[in-house]
Order: sequence, then C-alpha cells, then structure tokens
Amino acid sequence: MYERIIRRESRKIIRYIGKSNKENIRLLDFGCGKGVLLYWAKAAGFEVFGIETSIERARFAREEYGIERLDTFEYVDGQVFAERMDAITMLHVLEHLYNPRELLSRLISYNLKREGIFIVEVPNWNSWQRHIAGEEWLHIDISRHISHFDEDSLYTLLVKSNLRIVKTEYFSFHLGVLGMTDALLSRGRIRKGGKIIEKLKEYDMWTCLLVGVVLPLALILEAIAALLGRGGIIRVYCEY
Repeated sequence: MYERIIRRESRKIIRYIGKSNKENIRLLDFGCGKGVLLYWAKAAGFEVFGIETSIERARFAREEYGIERLDTFEYVDGQVFAERMDAITMLHVLEHLYNPRELLSRLISYNLKREGIFIVEVPNWNSWQRHIAGEEWLHIDISRHISHFDEDSLYTLLVKSNLRIVKTEYFSFHLGVLGMTDALLSRGRIRKGGKIIEKLKEYDMWTCLLVGVVLPLALILEAIAALLGRGGIIRVYCEY
C-alpha cells in the first residue's frame, strides 16, 4: 500500500515534466532514495539519472529498479553527469542540508538547462499537522532534519537560485494524510513506540487498525489544510 501511494505521487510529477513535449527528456532525481520516481520516469521514456548518498538505497535502486546511472558521492559543486538536465527533482532533501542555499544554487547553475524544470518538495513548517503535533511532529527529526521551511523561506531560496516559480501544491497522501494521521494520534497520546509511517512499513497490526479508524478524519482535515496552504508538504514547480 505504501509503495503504491509513492508510485501514484511519482507519476503525477512525471506527467508534469512530460508536458514539456521534449524528446529524450533527461531527469536527475537528487536524493533519489530507492529509485521509485526514476523507475517510473524510465518507464515513461525518460533518460534517468540519480544521486543517493545512502549506499544501501542506491544498491536497491540499481538491483531492483535497474537504475544504472546513479552516483553515491556527496555533491558539493560542479556538473554531476556529462550533460545538463531537462528536469531536476529534489524531494525531501533540502531539510537534510546544512547549507541548502549554496548547494541548490550550484546544482541548478551547473546541471539544469535553460528553461528546464525544477521540482522541490519539503515538509511545511506552517502546516496544521505541525501545530497539532507540536514537538511530536513527524518532521521534527533531530539530527536528520536540519533545516525547516515555510512558503516564504522556500520561495526566497528558489528565487535566489534564479528559478521562476510556476505553481505550488500542499497536498500529499504519502506525507500529508499519513502525517496528519500521525499528528492526531500523537495529540491524543495514542501513538506509542515510533512514528506511524515507520510502523506501517513494519506491518504492525495495532498501527494498521489505528490508522484505519483515524484516516477518514485525517483525510478531511489535510484536504482542507492543503486548500488553505497549510498542508503537510510544500511542493513547488519552477522553471530556470
């Protein structure tokens, strides 16, 4: 179920990039994880490239999804592959970086074609779920999540990297609805022993039952929050 949710959201991003109607679209997924987005982009006819510093996740992407052009080094500067990209995606990466502005500016200037597409997604610090959960919010992940963003701070970062903002979305089932579910359970002091998304991955029966009860309310609340710009994530589509 979890993988199907991620697959659906990946395909939405791929469809957006595909609207450019370019031939041989080159896509770089920076922080590609296990390679789900790249797998479906490859199936759509894209040339796919990835960067993932986790050796284990990179191995999975290569062996399970057939992602061949994938590097595991920690990017600092310069051009990553031999050619510039038509599109770059950076989904839930910026919050892990100490100097997101410098890295983003260099990544874009050296690796993205003019009029290329850049898509970024980060947790929304100004979300309802963060205010509901407080210190127990899913994305207050000490030592792993270093930087936090609201709409204004993210826009500032993107504009300073010479990107033009095209549109912004705030809804995600993956981290939006499940994040709201987690927030409601933490608020009610029902969640124990780890965050909901991690326990769902372990097929924990008690967690599955709790999610089944709370999910309808979480879906309604998160949908309203997203309409008001207060969803659990901020996804921004840009042009260079």
